[in-house]
Amino acid sequence: MFSLCIPLLSFIVNPCINPFYKTNIYNKYDIINGNSHTTDFVESLTPPSGGELKLLTHLNGAAWAQNWLLHMARNDTELYDEHYCTECLRMKQASDVYTSEEYFYFGFYPEESKCGQFEPKYMAMFVLDKKRRALNAKLVVENPKFIHEETMLIPFENSLRKLCDESYVFFKYDELKRPGQIRYYYEWTFTN
Repeated sequence: MFSLCIPLLSFIVNPCINPFYKTNIYNKYDIINGNSHTTDFVESLTPPSGGELKLLTHLNGAAWAQNWLLHMARNDTELYDEHYCTECLRMKQASDVYTSEEYFYFGFYPEESKCGQFEPKYMAMFVLDKKRRALNAKLVVENPKFIHEETMLIPFENSLRKLCDESYVFFKYDELKRPGQIRYYYEWTFTN
C-alpha cells in the first residue's frame, strides 16, 4: 500500500507531507537588496496582471486562432475577407512552432470594446532579440468577431510601447512589412 502512495505523493511539493520527497526547485531569479525585484531580462517583459495588455502562452494563441477560424467557417456568419482567415491560420501554425521562451504572445483586451475581458481584440506574436534588446513584431491578428468596431491598433501599440519602455527594450515592427501584415505596419507607422 505504501509503495502505491509514493508515486502519488511525488507530485506534492510540501516535504512535510512526504518526507521522501526531495525538492529540486531552485530560485530562478536573483533578489536585489531583499526586494522582490528580479534581474531576469525576460521576466521584465511580463505585463502586469491588470490592464488591457495580457501575456498569453503559445497554447492561448493557437486556441484563439482556432476559435476564430471556426467562427468564420460557420454557416450563419457573414463572409470574411481572405486575409482574416490567412492571419488566423498563420497564428495557429506559428504558435505550434514558436514555443520557446524568446517568443511572446500578447492579447489586447480593450475596455471600450464589446469583446472586453472575454476575448482579445488583437493578438500578436513577438520575438525577443536579447543581443539588440529589441522586441520584434512577427505577426498581428485581429479578432474577426469584432471587425466592425472602431480600430484599437493605436492603443494596442501604445500599450506595447509602454511595456517596452518600462522594460528598457526597443519596440520594432519592421518585420510586418510583408503582404499579409502590411496594414498593421502602415497603421503603426503613419498614425503616430
